[in-house]
Amino acid sequence: MWTIEKITNYCKEVCGNANVEFSIPVSINGRLTRTLGRVHSTRNVNGYVTPQRMEFSRQFLETSSDESIRQVIKHECAHFIVAATTHESHGHDAVFKKVCADIGCEANQTSTEVERVVEIKDKYEVFCPNCGKIGGFSRMCKTIKNIKDCTCGKCNSDALTVVQNW
Repeated sequence: MWTIEKITNYCKEVCGNANVEFSIPVSINGRLTRTLGRVHSTRNVNGYVTPQRMEFSRQFLETSSDESIRQVIKHECAHFIVAATTHESHGHDAVFKKVCADIGCEANQTSTEVERVVEIKDKYEVFCPNCGKIGGFSRMCKTIKNIKDCTCGKCNSDALTVVQNW
């Protein structure tokens, strides 16, 4: 399992190999589902971009292979290195891609395909005690909030339960 400490140590290693000191906090965000990781930066009055923190999707860390996780961490480290050394936001341009090549990051695009080792579950799953699983929801909605007012469409049971997966 990839912990904050393990991710931070890997970031220090990757950035250290590029002669850049990794100096921002790392966090795991349970609300990220489509974004695998990101670097938050601020722009000061002079226009300088400064990286502030790095975060990764909990779902991504729990369901992906170690190699996929390493590549995404390298990708975010490349964003950190570019911002820390140029004080500009380069997105995924040639400067960013050169840093990716220098640190051995193959995930240099906006969208990254990752190898999942565990099937992704819906965040909320609804179960009927008689029929089993009824369905899943990716986010909180009126149905999940008011599950006590709902009934099963197959057997009309009103004893539905909700399980939150992450």
